[in-house]
Amino acid sequence: MAYDSGRQTIVLYGGYTGFSRPPAETWELADRCVSPRIVEQPIDQFVGVDTPVAFVVEATPGLDCASPEALTYQWQRRNPIVADPSAAGAWIDLTDGGGFFHTRSAALLIARPTPGLATGYRCIIGAGCVCRSGHTAFTVTELVNFSVSCPADFNADGGVDFGDVESFFERWENGC
Repeated sequence: MAYDSGRQTIVLYGGYTGFSRPPAETWELADRCVSPRIVEQPIDQFVGVDTPVAFVVEATPGLDCASPEALTYQWQRRNPIVADPSAAGAWIDLTDGGGFFHTRSAALLIARPTPGLATGYRCIIGAGCVCRSGHTAFTVTELVNFSVSCPADFNADGGVDFGDVESFFERWENGC
């Protein structure tokens, strides 16, 4: 028995039937449903005041799924009142609205991030097809987060200095 990494399946050759001659048969594991593979994880972000956050994930489907369009996405936010991330209720499925956009796509947009929303995010990516065994293959991104700079840090460089005064007046002149 061996694992064929090229086809991502288990192969068994031989066997025993109880007769004097061993059979020369090849068997493969029937359910080759493979979870999607994450090609690029979303990355943590440090943003300035009123700067939207975009978390993007790139994935490819498993072997039994025809195309990347078949993948499904569900972004989740860490529930700040549940301490254990593996406990029931530790993750909240996001829906569009309230500043969250594209919650069921590869790119989540948080229009007005605040420190209170910086609780941690992840995306569950489904294979977009049902395996022969009846289950749906999926994978989960790594935990990703953002932090919001000090409100006085208008240029989001991590400090408050003369550059922030220039950025403030630039925004003022542009009507923001």
